[in-house]
Amino acid sequence: MTLDFLWSMINVMNPISGIVGQMLAYLICDRIGRRWTAIVSCLIAIPGTLSLVHIILM
Repeated sequence: MTLDFLWSMINVMNPISGIVGQMLAYLICDRIGRRWTAIVSCLIAIPGTLSLVHIILM
């Protein structure tokens, strides 16, 4: 795969994943509340961010 194709796929999937994420967040907020939804999303995002930093610094 070429780099242009990969960037195109990322640019296409980003808004789609945002829409799906908003729908899931709405459902989770109804069940466990906004505060716990924010905490859970941070617990998911922080390890992902740290792994990206690790990959970039390699």
